[in-house]
Amino acid sequence: MATPTFKHRDTKKAPVGSAEYNARLDDFSDRADGGASVSREKITQAKHQDDLNPKAKRDYKYITFPFNQFEFELIAAAAEKENLPKNSFIRSTLMKRATELLG
Repeated sequence: MATPTFKHRDTKKAPVGSAEYNARLDDFSDRADGGASVSREKITQAKHQDDLNPKAKRDYKYITFPFNQFEFELIAAAAEKENLPKNSFIRSTLMKRATELLG
């Protein structure tokens, strides 16, 4: 009896959100759907601020990212000075900056 051969999976993983990851995901979805998919860039460009509700429930995406001790203590002190919880301070600061950049 012949020994079965196995195809080994490519174990190299691109970081989630990287260009390579997004390209692989688009390629996979193209093959799964049997046709070309709409790119994330086109979806993002198609969504206008008017289409989104700024007061919507905050359950769309969650972001986790590490801080070093210096960064964390600086954010904690600034949040305390503003009399806000750290998460609210981070969110409001990011939203203010995004609004400044994008108008």
